[in-house]
Amino acid sequence: TMLNLDNKAKIMNARNPQRGYAAYGWLKAEVKNPHKWSAETPYLYTLKLALVDKAGNTIERAETKVGFRKLEIKDGRFLVNGKQVRLRGVNRHEMDPITGKVMTEERMLQDIMLLKQCNINAVRTCHYPNDTRWYELCDKYGIYIMDEADIEEHGLRGKLASEPSWAAAFIDRTQRLVIRDRNYPCVVFWSLGNESGWGPNFAATGAWIKEYDPTRFIHYEGAQGPDSNDPATVDVISRFYPRVQEEYLNPGVKDNNMERPENARWERLLSIAEKKGDNRPVVTSEYAHAMGNALGNFKEYWDEIYSNPRMLGGFIWEWADEGIFKKRDDGKTMVAYGGDFGDAPNLGAFCVKGIVSSDRQTTPKYYEVKQVYAPLKLTLDGNRINVIKRDEHVDINNYRFTWNITENGKIKKKGELKDFTLPQLKYSDDADVRLNISVTLKNDASWAKAGHEIMHSQFVLNDKLSTAFKAAELKKNKDADIEAAKQWIENVKPRFFRAPTDNDKGFGNWIAKDWKRNRLDSAEIVENEPVKATRNADGTVSVKASYTCKYLKGSIRTDYNYTVDANGSVDFKATYTPDGELPPLPCVGNTFVMPASYTNISWYGMGLLDTYPDRLEAAYIGRWNSTVDKQYVHYPRPQDSGNHEQVAELMLTDSKGNGWKVTTESSEPFSFSALPYSDLQLYNTAHDCDLKVEDNVYLNINAAVMGLGNSSCGPGVLTKYAIKQQPYSLHLRFTKIK
Repeated sequence: TMLNLDNKAKIMNARNPQRGYAAYGWLKAEVKNPHKWSAETPYLYTLKLALVDKAGNTIERAETKVGFRKLEIKDGRFLVNGKQVRLRGVNRHEMDPITGKVMTEERMLQDIMLLKQCNINAVRTCHYPNDTRWYELCDKYGIYIMDEADIEEHGLRGKLASEPSWAAAFIDRTQRLVIRDRNYPCVVFWSLGNESGWGPNFAATGAWIKEYDPTRFIHYEGAQGPDSNDPATVDVISRFYPRVQEEYLNPGVKDNNMERPENARWERLLSIAEKKGDNRPVVTSEYAHAMGNALGNFKEYWDEIYSNPRMLGGFIWEWADEGIFKKRDDGKTMVAYGGDFGDAPNLGAFCVKGIVSSDRQTTPKYYEVKQVYAPLKLTLDGNRINVIKRDEHVDINNYRFTWNITENGKIKKKGELKDFTLPQLKYSDDADVRLNISVTLKNDASWAKAGHEIMHSQFVLNDKLSTAFKAAELKKNKDADIEAAKQWIENVKPRFFRAPTDNDKGFGNWIAKDWKRNRLDSAEIVENEPVKATRNADGTVSVKASYTCKYLKGSIRTDYNYTVDANGSVDFKATYTPDGELPPLPCVGNTFVMPASYTNISWYGMGLLDTYPDRLEAAYIGRWNSTVDKQYVHYPRPQDSGNHEQVAELMLTDSKGNGWKVTTESSEPFSFSALPYSDLQLYNTAHDCDLKVEDNVYLNINAAVMGLGNSSCGPGVLTKYAIKQQPYSLHLRFTKIK
């Protein structure tokens, strides 16, 4: 603080004149052509100040880190040092599973490393200023911060924003935020608060910031006007949980005894950006609600964000689960959430919704974000790779580009891209051929070692996914065991239900409620006719069976027609025919109950992470090896996970190599999961630590799976990722492996 204890008029006139503006800076020095600070190039200087008396003695000294950078908004674009930046962001709470709201520097550094390695460049401090060490670390490693004041009146809606008696409290909280954090270069936006409406108190806080700090911009999602004519106080237009432009699965749900489509509640962000008459950037300060097994259609959001220069980006809700580790009397450690401490009222598991777990273990969601948030995009044009920079601050000379060609999952050729031109490629016409490109760090960075993968891309050179793995003919001229052939169907169950994900339970719980109300979780299964086995002329046995799953107002008939040879291999066909009124189905397929000893798994298809129709970006098609115990993702509240899309072949074996190979025999690949837990156990268990490995492996093979969407708080599943009410079929070959 600079003091003028005698109130000398000369000093006051220079710094705080009686008329007009106070001096913005009290000390001035010119720095010519400094290194610029940005999230990509977080260059910092050290500023040293000393107070020296007439004798040359140092009375007091201080120092701080300083970053030089220029922020602008031009033609609807947010610029840092003259280059456009899109905020690839997350919302981050100060939360630790052991220490609660007290953050250690070790945990902060862990967050920084994981954020940078995930291509995340921005954090919104929801919904309060953070520990000052956090900003110092973001300055050092390069993270853009949307710094938010601790103004939140969730339960009162917007009541206090217009209460004159609360004006001082609003301004006080805003002033303390800005005055404390004004010198951190990482802070690029001030956010006035969260979910507290709009009124004179916010107008006052925004006006104070504009006068006090003209170098940064103001955000507040609650500043909304009719037809997106938001108050001029804010410099960006912000919305929660927007929809993309595509059609959503829109069942009618009851809300305050009124029918309305759940997914129509949210605005479309791109529609706002395309409107004329306003040229402010458009951002979503909360979107892609990542609760449980989530983050469906994330790619679609960013396809739209990159399509319009006014689209600033968004902040995923949220970075890390907020569960707390609790040691129970039975010796188990649970991830505790609402109600687990005897607290009432509570919102149950609504605090565990991060892309990483409470202790920062990564999940498939994390890698989906990493891939979609990548600062580069690759395209293939003949034998040339084109690189599109999605961040103008990126220098592609910092990256190494390597490639390989695979045939049916086996690498046939590989190399490094020097001039972004591939050599002449030759491959087998009847193989499934893929070109894989990996982009890695060329040198060590402060947040990752050389070789860290930034992103990958896969291009199909010869699409034989559904034909390359078809099995040989069944063995003929041998007598198959009729009784064994009939008994095979006893371990096969129709599957039209999954343990609801948090998104299925959703905002209003509409899909999971529909499933329960229509009895998808407790179908009445009727045998349409007895199992019938017929000996064929070639010695194989054909078996027919038919079952109907009856629900409240609809049903699904499953017709099985399979052939078994003397070696026990099975040519399996199933047709699924829905009828009547049914809710949106989560899946269409079968559960094959396998021995618990079948612990090893290998497949050709999407991997290694689990995938769903609307969450495919982090995975790619290849040959993958794993174990059944690694297939389930241990979310704090159990739910469906472990699905793999676009699979042509899978093998499930025991430790001696005995088991089954399953291949698609139709023109379509299948999806599968292989779990040590049944759907029923996942459905009826409240905490992950209470799951018990069962005496079977549940191999779920599906002809169709519904997407994940964002419905735990936000728009749900896109129609293109929903299951149509129409007949489906599976044609598989089960070949015994010894």
